[in-house]
Amino acid sequence: MKSIRICFLFLAFFFISTACTRPQPSVVATKTNSDSGITILDSNVGDVDWSRDGKTLAYTKRATDGYFDIWTSKPDGSAKQCLTCGNNFSRRHRGGVTQRPQGEYLAFVAENDGVRGDAESLAIPGTGMNTNLWVMKSDGSQSWKLTDLPTDTRAPRGIIHPQFSRDGKRLVWAEALGKSASAPEQVWGEWAIAIADFMIENNTPIVKNIRRVQPGDQRAFYETHDWSSNNRAILFSGNLKRGQAVNANDVYEYDIATEQLTPLTDSFDDWDEHAHYAPDGETIAWMSGADLHVAFPDVRGLAWQQYVETELWLMDRDGSNQQRATFFNQPGTSDYDWFQQNIYKTDRVVVADNAFSPDGKKILVNLAYEGAASPQFGNIRSVLVLLDLEKRKSNGTGGRAGTVPDDYRALYQELDKRLDEFTTRLNAQSKIEPRPTIFAAELLPANSNRGPELLTDRAYQGVLVYLDQLQALGVRGVKVTISYPLLSAEFPRAREYVAFYKKIAQELKRRKMTLLVGAGIIFSDSVFSDLHVDYSGMSLEKYKQLKRQHVETIIKEIQPDYVTIANEPSTEAKITKLPITLSSFVEQVNYILSTVDHRGVLIGAGAGNWDDAAYIENLAKNTRVDYIDLHIYPVNRELLPRALQFAEMARANGKRVIVGETWLYKAGEREVGGADAADIIARDVFSFWQPLDTKFLMLLAQFAQQNQVEFISLFWSKYFFAYLDYDTTRQGLSPKQLLQLVDTAASEQIVTGNLSETGQTYRRLIAPK
Repeated sequence: MKSIRICFLFLAFFFISTACTRPQPSVVATKTNSDSGITILDSNVGDVDWSRDGKTLAYTKRATDGYFDIWTSKPDGSAKQCLTCGNNFSRRHRGGVTQRPQGEYLAFVAENDGVRGDAESLAIPGTGMNTNLWVMKSDGSQSWKLTDLPTDTRAPRGIIHPQFSRDGKRLVWAEALGKSASAPEQVWGEWAIAIADFMIENNTPIVKNIRRVQPGDQRAFYETHDWSSNNRAILFSGNLKRGQAVNANDVYEYDIATEQLTPLTDSFDDWDEHAHYAPDGETIAWMSGADLHVAFPDVRGLAWQQYVETELWLMDRDGSNQQRATFFNQPGTSDYDWFQQNIYKTDRVVVADNAFSPDGKKILVNLAYEGAASPQFGNIRSVLVLLDLEKRKSNGTGGRAGTVPDDYRALYQELDKRLDEFTTRLNAQSKIEPRPTIFAAELLPANSNRGPELLTDRAYQGVLVYLDQLQALGVRGVKVTISYPLLSAEFPRAREYVAFYKKIAQELKRRKMTLLVGAGIIFSDSVFSDLHVDYSGMSLEKYKQLKRQHVETIIKEIQPDYVTIANEPSTEAKITKLPITLSSFVEQVNYILSTVDHRGVLIGAGAGNWDDAAYIENLAKNTRVDYIDLHIYPVNRELLPRALQFAEMARANGKRVIVGETWLYKAGEREVGGADAADIIARDVFSFWQPLDTKFLMLLAQFAQQNQVEFISLFWSKYFFAYLDYDTTRQGLSPKQLLQLVDTAASEQIVTGNLSETGQTYRRLIAPK
């Protein structure tokens, strides 16, 4: 693993951080939470193994003197026994335990005699420098040394993660060869995978016919994990690709007979390790930093450890159908809440080694975290837990729908499934050259639907406070909705609105923030606006001319960086009642483009991901817009993947791509295009949506990076600051009442500078890498 070879690291789950001072609850005693499907078994534990007969757990545990020992227990955590704490064993590091299926032996890694000082800190299990492979009887009464690697502090050799084959006839392990690095990625020297026969001769366990292989391009690092049920293939992880960092492993399956190498993850930058087959051989569990967008700034120092976060994932044997199984790092989920309440209040958890029960219904998982400092352990902690996979699946706990009210559970699961499907699409997308993305947010207090409310000193001061918080979050641009006919000469107080927005634009320039203006239309007499605009009796020709004047004023007076002159044709037609068609929409765009002075402002147009794809195609091919502006909201009915299609259409015609508006639209399969928008949008207010909202943000960031999106703005930015907790007493409230309540809650949090978990996720996503 990539952490390894540095003092105080153990497996993939010890990391360096500042010491905490909060009290540390005891997690040694077995403790079960029936709702979460999680049982606590032990603490300060490393690698884990579950015997094939299901009767014994074997694991590495750190003692108070700092050394690691081999322990066993029953699956319920009872009958704990240290096998290496007695007189038969000197005080040395021992770990990496694996049980032979027949039950009479355990193989493990032990520190060599004579290792001293700093070199001893590199002999811990999972680091393995100056170690050898050993085997002992299952009761610890006798042990034998299987390999004889020399001790050398300057060019150390060593072994990590031995694994018995399913028939007990072979062992595999990862081995440091003691060779100096020949490439930058060989931070820890050159490594190999060793495969050997295990046999008993004259009542003595031995290994023979050791074969060393080095799959991939770099030979930089390997970590061995498991054997397939037919004993033909092994699971391992490593940074095999040229240029792949040592802390960015992928998981592979290697056929030891044919030497066929099959990549099961393909992330290049994510941390993927600790892969194990389920007993049926059809499912693989592994540890991954995917979805968490962890950036490792320096693999040669300790700085990268401050960013470590991982979760447990499941996939099919061929690497397909990858699904996240735990959510300990995702606020707003039941896993996160469980960890904070039962283990420790921390922002980072590392899900490390794991082991399936023989029936595949449960899985042992080692969770590491930063705890209160102590003389024995520093601030590093870990806890061994048992996850009941069936219970977690049946009651929806673990993360995805654990705290979702019954009335919304089906919708939640439906949306979650659609997001998972889009994840698969994104991961399979062909790579193109990335471009910098400006991550932005809607400047909601300046939205033109507020009407006369904007023309007060209090409103402008509110805009400044909102901007302060968006900047503190890391946002580098904003979208401002300035809808027709607010700036038209005949509209009441039009010049005051122009002055208001001109002042905002000047403030944004002072702050060096990018400004996108959306020149849509007022939502007249709706939940979203008290303004009354009468579109009746207006012809398409008159509408086109007035819209052109509105855009001209925006460009001349406000001078944004981008202005979207037309978008969401279906919304525009619904509100104005005008017969807006594909041809008239494109004609309107071309008319405005040809009759206004651009003055260096980028002019674009677009459509929603629910609109006909022909709008995007024709805007890209038959207009001279500078960019295509996508609005991404619904995710059902294959509407979300259309964003990929729309972006490709734009790029193919030489147009830039931006996402001017987006948020997760909480509509079911039958509701899209049918239910009242206000009722659907009002669902956003409840906090149980946060896991899906944060997941959607992560997918949007990935979409932007993979599709050369140069500007992306999240519309309902108030949820970066607050939600409402779900309460059945609020079921009778109207959409307008719910939205007013969440506006009040968000305002309170904005004043104090607090972020919701969704806001914290966005801050992490857009932080400079």
